[in-house]
Amino acid sequence: MNKGSSLGTVKSNTIYIFFVFLFSPLLALIISIKNYKEVWAKNIVLLFSGFYSFMFVIGNAGSDINRYKSRFEENLKLEISLLDYLKLLFKEDKFDFIQPFLSYFVSCFTSDFRNFLLLIGLIFGFFLSRNIWYVISLVNNKPRWFSILFILVFSFIYAIWDINVMRFTLAAHIFFYGVFNVMVRKNNWGYLFALISIFMHFSFMIALFLFILYKLLGSNFVKIYFVLFIFSFITSELNLSVVKEQMSILPQNLIEKSDDYLNEDYKEKREELNSNKNFRGKYYQSSLKWSVGILMTFIYFKRNKKRNVNLNIEKDLLSFCLFFIGIFNILSSIPSMNRFQFVSYLFAFALFCMHFSKFTKSKDIRIIYLVLPLILFYFIMKLRIGLEFTGIFTILGGWNSFFFR
Repeated sequence: MNKGSSLGTVKSNTIYIFFVFLFSPLLALIISIKNYKEVWAKNIVLLFSGFYSFMFVIGNAGSDINRYKSRFEENLKLEISLLDYLKLLFKEDKFDFIQPFLSYFVSCFTSDFRNFLLLIGLIFGFFLSRNIWYVISLVNNKPRWFSILFILVFSFIYAIWDINVMRFTLAAHIFFYGVFNVMVRKNNWGYLFALISIFMHFSFMIALFLFILYKLLGSNFVKIYFVLFIFSFITSELNLSVVKEQMSILPQNLIEKSDDYLNEDYKEKREELNSNKNFRGKYYQSSLKWSVGILMTFIYFKRNKKRNVNLNIEKDLLSFCLFFIGIFNILSSIPSMNRFQFVSYLFAFALFCMHFSKFTKSKDIRIIYLVLPLILFYFIMKLRIGLEFTGIFTILGGWNSFFFR
């Protein structure tokens, strides 16, 4: 096939898939997953994220997204310029200003909160789709069932329905996008995106600090990182008052923000909410934690110590995961800091795809069968949560759903 006919085929396929998307975004998404090697596939994921967000089913009054909706409605009453609003955010020491600024920006043109969710969904979809395809690029051979499972779990750790807590969810994928580009693709401009994640959610200052610290230390201390990793699984809970004392070195506005998460009353409230959950709700997150712990330990002992480009990247990724997961396992005793455990799991599942895709014999992947029930339990529970925010129009609807919503 000559170059001209090849380009013509790509163009016709692109027109076809976008035509399908207009009438059934979900069907287009399924087709794009099946044809993941096509240039348009990742952009269908991006567009589906926007569509899903526009059709997002807002949960009960306790859902975080209601706060974003209330803030958006308050913005409608303001009559100041975008520049003045930005100055107001800085005056309020609003360090993570991106989301509130976008909220006000959209409110200047429309009173429909769904349009703000559409914008958020498209931004989220860009980083989610690029990150998924980054992970796919780590699979050395034709994806086998376990590679597909790892990629799906990676996609679900912070899935599109997690825009319910949009600031942290967006920051997580922006941070991964930046760090992956630095560590794997060797693009130093990734530092810029890792920095931007702070302006989406201030707490990513901790993640960025740890990443820079790791880069300064390097990957040659893998044994020490592994000891930290193992210790983190058995360490006792930290005293929150001690943690608060150590945070005195931070800027005042960050200390005030952190107080919300280090407050003992807040911790008790979180524990009460957790105690009211059923068995599945209590343990599905722990199931992922222990499956990651088992697989990371296996990779550490089975790692190849020969030197080549791919193995150096895998060693770097392994060292970073051990360090990153270890620190955040320890810090997880602080209310809401356990969320960073799942940020670290994004990197862990990228590593799993890279490591296990090299093997073709069943004996080399037997460890996966051991943790498979834990991973499937997490995956099914996460999918069940997603269904709570998914309406019938999202599943069966197309472009016409925008008018009937």
